[in-house]
Amino acid sequence: EREVVLFEGKGAGVIHTFAIHPLFDEDTSAVSRSRLLRELVLRAWWEGDAAPSVEVPLGDFFCNGLHLRRFISTALANEGNVLLSRFPMPWRRHARISLRNDGAEMRRVAVAVEVEERLVEPLQYFHASFADARSGGQPFRIFRTEGKGVFAGCYLIALGSDGSWNILEGDERFYRDGSMTPVHVGTGLEDYFNGGWYYYGLMERPFHGLLEKAAMRTAQYRLQAADPVTFEKSLQMVMEFGDGNRAQGYMSAAAWWYQDRPGPAGSRIPSRAHRFPPFDTVAFASAMCEL
Repeated sequence: EREVVLFEGKGAGVIHTFAIHPLFDEDTSAVSRSRLLRELVLRAWWEGDAAPSVEVPLGDFFCNGLHLRRFISTALANEGNVLLSRFPMPWRRHARISLRNDGAEMRRVAVAVEVEERLVEPLQYFHASFADARSGGQPFRIFRTEGKGVFAGCYLIALGSDGSWNILEGDERFYRDGSMTPVHVGTGLEDYFNGGWYYYGLMERPFHGLLEKAAMRTAQYRLQAADPVTFEKSLQMVMEFGDGNRAQGYMSAAAWWYQDRPGPAGSRIPSRAHRFPPFDTVAFASAMCEL
């Protein structure tokens, strides 16, 4: 395990653009390029907090959790394998962003940061988390946080392994401010990502997109700048693991949000040996469609 500091800011400031460009040798295999996306972990701390407020595998943070895929949205993009974030990231006294390498290979990246030494009040601290799950039976918790803030969106990978479409039939639920009952219940996974009645094809839109698609296997993002979910004390988002949580397969998610004080990301990042989606018979059968 190796970790390097990519950026450190002292005094007040805000990052407007953050870019990482993975650098590959000509003989770097496609498998190695894809593994980098989860072996490298992006982390950020605000105001010297002990726990990182951002802790997400590099690819998932930039909606490229499975493979490098070109796309452009309002907040995130992959332009020629340059991974771009335009989420504003402000701080008052101190900021630190690092990249941890959990893999066996040495990796090289180029980094660019656009910073303005001026704040806009009220200040909201940027947060991002990661979680995954490998079986049904209960809802998949995408993220949970405590504080006052606003949910900015998420990137979700859903890979069905039971030969049915059930993994795409789960509903999203938001639990706000300690409520035991959801304040919002959705009507299906694709519906939340604005692709109801299944997706017509791959797409990239300013606030939503579908970057991977094969039978029962999708990777999609949604940014909620236009329809934010606000909270005063806490917020939790879960996704049914298929209708009635009966699906079998794999889900993972990166979530982005802002809140009034730095707090732990609460990520659940598995060890490197268990960090990648399982390869099953459905994956084998749909490989050519995915390509």
